[in-house]
Parts: sequence; C-alpha cells; structure tokens
Amino acid sequence: GLGGARWNNLLLPACVLLVGLTLLLALARPLDLLLAGEEDATVLGLDTGRFRAAAFVLASLVTAVLVTVSGAIGFVGLMVPHAARMAVGAAHRTLLPVAALGGAAFLVLADLAARTVAAPEEIPVGVLTALTGGPFFLWLLRRSQRTEGVPS
Repeated sequence: GLGGARWNNLLLPACVLLVGLTLLLALARPLDLLLAGEEDATVLGLDTGRFRAAAFVLASLVTAVLVTVSGAIGFVGLMVPHAARMAVGAAHRTLLPVAALGGAAFLVLADLAARTVAAPEEIPVGVLTALTGGPFFLWLLRRSQRTEGVPS
C-alpha cells in the first residue's frame, strides 16, 4: 500500500519518472513504427532488436525504481495503458502521458477507497487494484475474442 509513503522519499522516483517519460516521449516515433510490425519498422530504418532492448531496459529501470518506492501494486501498470489506448488511440506521443497520469489517478483513487471503504481498517491497495484488474482483463479477453471471431 501507500501508507508508508513519505515526502522525503519522493525526489528519486519523481526524477526517474520525469527522465524516463521524457526519453519515452522522445522515442514515440520508433515506438509507433513498431506498431506497424517488426518487418515494416526495419524497412523504415529502425534497428528493431537494438531499439527493443534499449526500450526494455529503460522501462525496466523506471519500473524498478517506482516499485521500490511504492511496492508491488498489481495491475495498475498492466491495466491502465490498455484503458488509455482504448481512450486515446495508439499514438505514443499521446498515449504515454495519458497512461502515466491515468495510472497515477487510478492509484490515488484506489488508495482513497482502500482507506475509506472499511474504515477504520485499511484494505491493502493491491487487493483493490486486483479486484479491478482481474475483471478488466477478463472483459478485455472476451472483447478481443469477439473482435477476432472466436466463439465464446
């Protein structure tokens, strides 16, 4: 949960998030090229193997720092980008900031609910994110099966 969060622990994750998001926004075009497929991205001049490795390292470092500070809060990093993509489309220049802000807003709302639903007791925020994330992924799976014509 976020009960152990302290203002004096905010500087490192804020800096890492700012630098990581800035770098990812700078990489929006190559990320969009990958959406066309690896072969097409290569034809358009992207070294896909090297780019994928660099993007993976960058995302892993940002995630590692944020999880170190906030703890493993399941489903937020998996669910929110899917929801953001459905809301604003797949263009990374728009998607990245919306997913970052959406994840922050979702986590704040989940933490608020965790602290107030069973007051004075506090439900672990990870329980609420899992209760939201599980049904979301089931809905997403069912939705993708319908669009692909797979009988349910």
